[in-house]
Amino acid sequence: MKGFGKVFKFEWLKNTQRKMFLVFLILAFLFPVIGNGVNYYLSEVWMPRFEEQTQSGETEEEGEGTLTLNVFTPPTAEETKAQLESEIAAEQALRDAKSPDFSDAHLQNAENDLAVLNYKLRHGLIKPEDSYQKEGYDLQHNDNRAWQAAAAGGSSTLLYAFAVTYLAVIVAGEYEKGTLKSLVIRPAGRRAILAAKYLNTLLFLFLLMLADYIGQLLSGMLLFGAGDPASPMVYALFGRAFELPLGLAGLLLFVLQFVSSLMPLAMTLLLAVLLRSAAGTIALSLSLALIGSPLILQLAKFMNGLRFTSFVHEDLSVYLSSGIRVDSTNILFSAVLALLYTVIFLFAASWLFRKRDI
Repeated sequence: MKGFGKVFKFEWLKNTQRKMFLVFLILAFLFPVIGNGVNYYLSEVWMPRFEEQTQSGETEEEGEGTLTLNVFTPPTAEETKAQLESEIAAEQALRDAKSPDFSDAHLQNAENDLAVLNYKLRHGLIKPEDSYQKEGYDLQHNDNRAWQAAAAGGSSTLLYAFAVTYLAVIVAGEYEKGTLKSLVIRPAGRRAILAAKYLNTLLFLFLLMLADYIGQLLSGMLLFGAGDPASPMVYALFGRAFELPLGLAGLLLFVLQFVSSLMPLAMTLLLAVLLRSAAGTIALSLSLALIGSPLILQLAKFMNGLRFTSFVHEDLSVYLSSGIRVDSTNILFSAVLALLYTVIFLFAASWLFRKRDI
């Protein structure tokens, strides 16, 4: 693409002068700091007081009545293992009977959960008599809170909203102001201009995620202690468990979340070229992300054909963090479809940008 390097540099220097550039970066850093502050108060101040009052499910007298508060006791690792094995056997029986109640996602998630639990038991990371629940286990039993929080990922929805706003302003906003014409008359082709704006947005999102990650890590270290980034985290894919150091696990999820943004931002680019309205692009993009995507994910559980839509494959990190959400999908399937949709959206945006008058 002719003149791409110069256009990219020009766009970057111009966009860094915008107020939203610095404001969004500061907010990306501050939100995890505030979140960790709230978590610190709840876990280190409020929760100990509450546990003191309700310890061992003791009965408290209140006037003439009696109030009984029961404290939930999580199952042991051995009990959780038996439960998972029972779930897997039940799903396999439904599959063999070709029952409509069979859930491939439920079966795969149970197999992955069991693989993680067996790995931890086999390598002495937990004992059979230890309390064990998949959700929240590492947060409750791992003292490396700063690295744990960073590995769990940051404010991805908020950062995506910032990136959508940024992209809408530098594409659709410049349509509205007429400033795109000054770029089009330059030697660089329209394809190079659009590519420069898209890659500028990706670079900006990377900086947002980096600011969020640093804010999460530093505030976590300050409030909860640094801990050991080499402590083990166990994940499972395709029924096989594997171990990663906590610091590396955080970086892997960081990369997956960043790569996952390529497709939805490519769709936002197409909408910006199509609508030529910054407000319209922001509203429609965020509506699709916050309302359309969750709705399609729920419908896909009953209408399996929806698994081929782009909304089901917008976040690859969930396959490590929370498991498979839709039947007949996996991380490779989602990665391939996400790449395909990214190419389609970018090609459509480029074709439309070159054909329409500015």
